[in-house]
Amino acid sequence: MSGICKAMLIYANDNDDMLPTPSKWCDLLIEHCDVSENTFRCKGALEGPCNYAMNKNVENLDPLTLPPDMVLLFETHPGWNQSGGPEILTTDNHQGDGCNVLFIDSHVEFVKTKDLDDLKWKPE
Repeated sequence: MSGICKAMLIYANDNDDMLPTPSKWCDLLIEHCDVSENTFRCKGALEGPCNYAMNKNVENLDPLTLPPDMVLLFETHPGWNQSGGPEILTTDNHQGDGCNVLFIDSHVEFVKTKDLDDLKWKPE
C-alpha cells in the first residue's frame, strides 16, 4: 500500500495536486507512474488483480484541503478500479481481524475490526 501511496503522490504532483479519478485510479497509476499490476494485490489476499478501493468521496477534491485522517484507500474484494466507501470494505484478507487503510496524510495503518466504525470517510 505504501507503494500505491507514493504513486498517488507522484500523480497528484504531476496533475495540479489532484488525485487520480476514483473510477480509473488503477489504470491512471499504471499509465502515469510506472506502477506494476502486482502492486495492487494485498499479500494476504488469495485472488484478484487488485484488493484495494479508493474512497469515492475524494473525487475532484484537493488532497491538501482534506483531513489528514480521512480514508484514501482501503481493502476490498478483488476487482479493478474500485471505488466506494465502508459498504465495500472487507477484513477477509486478514481472517476478519481488520484491514489496511491508507490515509490522506500518506500513512498506512492496520485498523482492527472493532475500530472500523471510527474511520473518517468524508471531509466534514
